[in-house]
Amino acid sequence: MVRNNMIYSKAVVDIVCELIVEGHSLRMIGKVKGLPSKATLMRWLNDPRKIAFLDAYRRAKQVQHCVVVEDLLDLVDSGWHYKSLGRLGGRVHKLHLKSNARPANALEAELERRARLKYSTI
Repeated sequence: MVRNNMIYSKAVVDIVCELIVEGHSLRMIGKVKGLPSKATLMRWLNDPRKIAFLDAYRRAKQVQHCVVVEDLLDLVDSGWHYKSLGRLGGRVHKLHLKSNARPANALEAELERRARLKYSTI
């Protein structure tokens, strides 16, 4: 399914970035009919004439990372903890922290503090 002739527009950029914030990958977005393919999106990211797309993409990824961290904090607050998954939970915890390194580093202490508070009373 090649869609190399997708027309670049602010409307398309806005839709792609909204989907990124919602947690969709470029691969997933590239499969949506009416949107650019992953290859086209990658070309746009590397095209110096489309620097506005790169800037919008970066902002969308930053917001997406913050949303993931907030979701993790919500999970801890709701009583879920990665340790409840045993050995797999440790891998999940590390994967989340690595994939969201910047916001996770900023909020990791808060996540751990909440987890200690919640589980120190058990």
